[in-house]
Amino acid sequence: MCSSDLSGVVTASERCLAGSVTMYTNDTLYQDCSQKKAKGQSEVSAAEYAEGWNAYAAYLKATLEQRRGLSLGNFCKVGWQVKNVGKVTYRPVFHLTEQFCRSCMTPEAVRRHFQSSGAMGGDLSPFEDFNFSKAAIKFSNQMTKDQMFSAMRTLVQRLAEVVGDGREVELTFGDVGKLNIRGG
Repeated sequence: MCSSDLSGVVTASERCLAGSVTMYTNDTLYQDCSQKKAKGQSEVSAAEYAEGWNAYAAYLKATLEQRRGLSLGNFCKVGWQVKNVGKVTYRPVFHLTEQFCRSCMTPEAVRRHFQSSGAMGGDLSPFEDFNFSKAAIKFSNQMTKDQMFSAMRTLVQRLAEVVGDGREVELTFGDVGKLNIRGG
């Protein structure tokens, strides 16, 4: 039996009844972004968007290996929850930012998201703000700071649109892990 959230979000099971649902992946994201050229923006290939995302994933991996987190202000914070009960333990944490949530969720869904993610206990490791220059120079092959900024802005905006449409998403963050967003 299908159910619908009172906020008007259509669940994955309802979309399945309407037709087949395909998973939105990294490659789909890169392709979508390369086809949506904004006014005044030069053409950017799917490969260039992939390079930007891969640089982000490499930067994220490097900070996590140093037991720190990384914050991409318009998207998410990824880091460590530190617990010291006899011995220090680290547990990975992932938080969508309020800015991202407000761009693709209903106000009720945003409230529920932050209520559920707020009950974490323990301290968080220090977070580094995403540095577009550092990402371009150290983690990409040939991108500039401006290209990195534009690529990440476009990727995150498109991802917010897709999430807002209720699509199922599975994005890979290089060797770090995957983000799965299920509709409904």
